[in-house]
Amino acid sequence: MNFDVPIGNNLKLIAVNGPTLARDISGVSTPYPIGGLGSVTNGYLDGTLYATYYYYFYNWNFSSICQSPREPVVAGVSCVAPCPVPTVDITGLSSFCAGESSLLTADINEDGAVIASYEWFLNGNSVATGGSSYSASQPGDYSLTITTNTGCSYSSQTDFELTQTPSPTVQISGNLSYCQGLNTDLTATASTPSGTITFYEWQFNSNPIGTNNEVLTASSPGNYNVTVTNSFNCSVSESVTIVENTPIIPTITPTSLVICDGEAVSLVSSDAVSYTWSNGENTKEITVSVADDYFVTTVDQNGCEGTSLVVSLTQNGVITPPVVSADANGFCPGENVT
Repeated sequence: MNFDVPIGNNLKLIAVNGPTLARDISGVSTPYPIGGLGSVTNGYLDGTLYATYYYYFYNWNFSSICQSPREPVVAGVSCVAPCPVPTVDITGLSSFCAGESSLLTADINEDGAVIASYEWFLNGNSVATGGSSYSASQPGDYSLTITTNTGCSYSSQTDFELTQTPSPTVQISGNLSYCQGLNTDLTATASTPSGTITFYEWQFNSNPIGTNNEVLTASSPGNYNVTVTNSFNCSVSESVTIVENTPIIPTITPTSLVICDGEAVSLVSSDAVSYTWSNGENTKEITVSVADDYFVTTVDQNGCEGTSLVVSLTQNGVITPPVVSADANGFCPGENVT
């Protein structure tokens, strides 16, 4: 055939009349000389710069009755020996918490090669292309294939096994409000599918409080947050907002501040959920007939207690009408009677 094949990939031999190209070593004796390059023995060109390449013998048939002379062909050469052989590995955290991810990074020894592209696989299925790192949020076996600028591809030597560890759950319970001057207890109820709960961290308005207890006493209004961590170092957080209620101070409206003998006075409280009077009665309106100091303690819709000012009642005695007497003998005109 007497032609040279240049260095490159995807080389084609084209001829008319439907030729066929078949690999065939039958009838070939080795060493097989190839010009000044050397001799092929066991598929390799001995003693030359190209000794690392494997050589094949082909028959190119132009028709069923005509066969071309045998000629050596070198094809698919993409570099000058010694060619770079990159190695590919994957680094990263081998486990991640539920709801999070693990950043996997290509650990490559380029060996002089220029990396043109990256392709990530999960359980043999392509999941991403382009970057030298991948944020993995699914458990499984990850692998990486790189392609050089010469079109050669290399894959990671072993799969990177990524596992998902269980995260805990937490819920805050307790009264979310309290009355001024008091407080409320918050309880963090936590659980984990496996492992144990190892740490509680409370915060108030994003500032650490410094307690590792399930129960926290809240005495200031604001945002309370608890972060729970399990033995796999997985965490979860929960927040609540606490409100401080100011008690409503009741007022008393009396029908009179003076109690006359044999009479009574009504005392009426402002609206509330419940009432406790100083004389022990527990209705909104009471009727009293004894002069005394009266006050009422009420509970409002937030459960807060308020106490009224004191109302003082006084009592007056019965006024006795005067007795008038006159001279029984009567009196004459122009005179007075005493």
